[in-house]
Amino acid sequence: TDDDFPQFVTKFLHSYIALLRNIDGPFSDEIKNRHTTIYNLSYRLINSIESYYIGHIPDAYNSFKEAALLATEYLWIDHPNVTVYMDEKNEQTIKEYFFKARVSYGKPLDRKEMFIRPFEQRENIPTYRYSIPGLPCLYLSNNILTTWYESGCPDINSLQVSRFELDRSIKKLYFGWNISNFRALTEDTSHTSSSINLLVNYITYFPLHALCNIKVHNPQGIFKPEYVFPQFLMQWITEQKIHCIEYMTTKIDYSQFDNSSTFIRFNNLAIPAQTT
Repeated sequence: TDDDFPQFVTKFLHSYIALLRNIDGPFSDEIKNRHTTIYNLSYRLINSIESYYIGHIPDAYNSFKEAALLATEYLWIDHPNVTVYMDEKNEQTIKEYFFKARVSYGKPLDRKEMFIRPFEQRENIPTYRYSIPGLPCLYLSNNILTTWYESGCPDINSLQVSRFELDRSIKKLYFGWNISNFRALTEDTSHTSSSINLLVNYITYFPLHALCNIKVHNPQGIFKPEYVFPQFLMQWITEQKIHCIEYMTTKIDYSQFDNSSTFIRFNNLAIPAQTT
């Protein structure tokens, strides 16, 4: 919008709180029981961005931490994060893989070049959504289509792709839900209590989730305010001994896909360097 970012955040969260006050239907009682938490979480996020914009960075981060603390018990923290299941067809164990693509322009890239920027290149590391400035961060995608979008949709023949398998000791904050993943729940109340609880939890921490997934308004800008909350979240998870975040890509137009009938995920994984 034409608002500055703090105005946008304030209007967005006010409208969300007003929407929840008027909710009626399945799970409305469960959601109304969370109103106080959602209200307090939202206003701490508003205080955070307002403090950031007047240069009070410690105050901004402290307000963010207070919001994250309110949301902690509702977040999906996965450990271990490697999904292992049995394929019905051949009864073999299948693991969840992640992918990274780089444009090679005909030059074959070695394994190191397909991995992470070394620390001696700190000054050349651009700012990304979940990257703490100057700290190398490995970004992966859960399928090759997503990593192609993240690369800017180049000529597919110019790409080299590497596949990654995560160590089972890695602890992950799963931030990859899309509200359409829950659409079936709102249409059929016969689902299990655990599914309902998952939906209500998501609605509770949605203000935090949404503000970490705002598309960049000015991609050419040096300062991207849309990255403030994701970078705070990355700092917060490192303090909680969580290794990485899996999150929705903002590079895809989700309206192109019918996510109500098919569980489609277009997610990225951000893993910051653990040591120097």
